[in-house]
Amino acid sequence: GNWKFHPRMHEEKKQFAPAVPPQPAVLKNEHVEWFIKKRNIPASVLMEAGITSADEFMPQTGRKESCICFNYYDGNRLVNTKFRDQEKHFKMTAGAELIPYNLNGILGTPQCIITEGEIDALSFMAIGRTDVISVPSGANCNLSWLDRFVKSHFDDKQVIYLCVDTDKKGLQLRDELLRRLGAERCLIVDLSPAKDANEVLQEEGGAEALKTALKNAPQAPLQGVFTVGDLNDEMRVLFENGLGHGAD
Repeated sequence: GNWKFHPRMHEEKKQFAPAVPPQPAVLKNEHVEWFIKKRNIPASVLMEAGITSADEFMPQTGRKESCICFNYYDGNRLVNTKFRDQEKHFKMTAGAELIPYNLNGILGTPQCIITEGEIDALSFMAIGRTDVISVPSGANCNLSWLDRFVKSHFDDKQVIYLCVDTDKKGLQLRDELLRRLGAERCLIVDLSPAKDANEVLQEEGGAEALKTALKNAPQAPLQGVFTVGDLNDEMRVLFENGLGHGAD
C-alpha cells in the first residue's frame, strides 16, 4: 500500500493559476524507498514536508511519468508544485506563483537556512532543522518572489545561513541574497569538497558533518569593508605613503 495523507485546502489566487486540481494525496512506496536509499532522507521528513506522488505528463518525454511532487505551501494554501521524474526531468505548475519551498517552516523562527534546492532543504530537515527553505527556481538571481515575504518571514531573522552551490550561478545567487537580506546577519555555510547538503548527508557521519558546517559557518563579508589586500596598486601607494602635503 501507498502512504496516504490528509488532504489540505486548495484555494485559488486571482492573479495566478491554481497549483493542481484536487487529487488524492499519495506517496508511492517506490518514491519513499528512493529517498531513503539514494538520498538518506527518512520517511518521517517526507511526511512532514508533504511530499506526494503523481502520474504527470512531462513535456521532456512526451508522456505521463511517475513523479515525485514537491508541494509549495503558503499556510494551508497549495501555491505551486514541482514535479520530478526518475530521469531528473522537472516541471512546475504553469502560471503558478513562485514562492520559497517549505515557507511555513521559517514563519516566526529566529534563524533560517536558505538552500538552492528542495532535496537540500529536506536534508537539513533530516538533521532536525525544519527552519529551512529552498529558493523556488534554483540558482536564479531574479529574487522578485522574495518581496512578498520580507516583512512576514525574514525581517524577524537574527541569523540567516546561506547554503548554495559555489559555481558561478550559485555565487551570484548568494551575492543577491546578501544584498537583499543584509550581510550583517548572514553566515556562509561551506560544504566543500561536497557539492551540496544532500551529498554531505549521504556520507558516513553526514548528519553530524552538516551540523558542524552550520556551527562553523563564518560571517558573510560586509560590503564596503575591505583589507589592504583588496586595494589596487594606486590605492596601496596612498595607503602606505599618505596623501603628502597639500598646497600651503
